[in-house]
Amino acid sequence: MIPPLLCRRSEVADVFLMASLLALSLLHGCLTLEQRWEQFDTEQRQEIGVKTKEGYLREWGKPAKRVKSDDGGEAWTWEFSGYGGAQGWKRRWSSHRMEC
Repeated sequence: MIPPLLCRRSEVADVFLMASLLALSLLHGCLTLEQRWEQFDTEQRQEIGVKTKEGYLREWGKPAKRVKSDDGGEAWTWEFSGYGGAQGWKRRWSSHRMEC
């Protein structure tokens, strides 16, 4: 016959082991805050259709002006003026951000 004190320790160890395994299985799929943010950012970009440099080229054609910045980035400018220059738009794409 097993002494009652030994049974209790075994039961406690079993409960501890089960709780540990449960916690490990739940934590296995957890991401760091930075990883969750990157995943969210990727999903949002896909959902709203953030354009790449190639996307702007397809939509607006060849830029009127291309400039290299001091830090190695680049900026492209597209311009359109309609009605003899009375109306129009200017778009600027930069490797850092998009400006309208």
